[in-house]
Amino acid sequence: MEDKIKVSFILPSFNREVILRQVLSRLSGHVYNFNYEIIVVDNNSSDNSVAMVKELFPRVRVLEMKSNLGAKSRNVALEVASGEYIMMLDDDSYPIDDSVEKAIAVLENDAEGKVGCIAFNIQRVDGSFETSGIYMNFTGCGAMFPKSIFELIGNYPEDYLYYAEEYDLSSRIMAGGFRILNFKELQVLHLKTPVNRNFNSIMCQLVRNNLLLWSKYLPAEYSALQIKTELWRYFHIARKEDALEGYERGKDLGMIEVGKYKADRSFEILPVKADILMDKENIRNIVSRIAINSQKGIIIFSVGKLLHVVLDEAEKAGVKVLGIIDDNKFMQSDTWDGITIYSRQRLLRKDYDAVLIGSSSLALNDRYEEELKEACCPIPVYRLCGYDNLNTYLRRD
Repeated sequence: MEDKIKVSFILPSFNREVILRQVLSRLSGHVYNFNYEIIVVDNNSSDNSVAMVKELFPRVRVLEMKSNLGAKSRNVALEVASGEYIMMLDDDSYPIDDSVEKAIAVLENDAEGKVGCIAFNIQRVDGSFETSGIYMNFTGCGAMFPKSIFELIGNYPEDYLYYAEEYDLSSRIMAGGFRILNFKELQVLHLKTPVNRNFNSIMCQLVRNNLLLWSKYLPAEYSALQIKTELWRYFHIARKEDALEGYERGKDLGMIEVGKYKADRSFEILPVKADILMDKENIRNIVSRIAINSQKGIIIFSVGKLLHVVLDEAEKAGVKVLGIIDDNKFMQSDTWDGITIYSRQRLLRKDYDAVLIGSSSLALNDRYEEELKEACCPIPVYRLCGYDNLNTYLRRD
């Protein structure tokens, strides 16, 4: 009898024939020591994608949609997937080296069944890395799950087209008491392409979906400030990317969702679980360490999604914030709750005790830590997040 399928690779696709061919060639050409299946969900492509897959990759299963389902298309594949584990990819991403094998080993070593997702480190073609804006989340183009997690917490949300659906699923994973692990060594190559990318459309989805997300799950005392932070951040990002039209459209659509979930609190999580999503304990511990030696005050470098949490914990710990630095020139000279946003020139004053990286993105923490240690030496630099230790999870007791 043929061995059971260990991994189901799932790739939604839309009008990316050339790049999809590259990805499937890589996946099919890799020699895995387990049985696997590849499922492509075609979202009603108008190019030759479906015919190409059927001709060149006959072992790949193609599910043809009658319209572009966006994030919902992953659920279509989940319903037919046979694998014990699910490897989510995009049509322009594929795992590097033995990353999949190591991810499986981590999940199989998880005797307590508490790992809900393994977030891969996403490498771009130019060698740089990208991660979610909050490290406790995964990025859709590279993550592995035990299939059983979807039976416990539900599939991908179906009220998003693209963007932020990972945050929604991550929120439910963590609220369910499961962990999302990030390993620097487990990598996916993202052949990110400008094809089919319209930034006004992207901005509209980002703003609308983030407002939906936070109003859906967070208690009112949490959601109001988080929504304020998101609107402020995305407004300045939209200015930078010349996408104010998309921002305004997304804001209008998002506020409709805010009103809907103000009336429907059935999804609201408990404050203690909201604290987990907001990373409060971790941020509190880091700020408390800074407070021990801080007399002059600190600089926060980079405006992250959890800026308001960082500032709140700094105030509670008695740590003075002298300013915030961000590379987005449209933020510079603006203020957040009376604190001025500066360019990197502010670092030259060295009138501060420490620099705290304000982003919760792992990739940005890596990059900024290296840059700031050189620019601010000998002043200490603190980061908000770090990777999980792969060797710890691979070790068998």
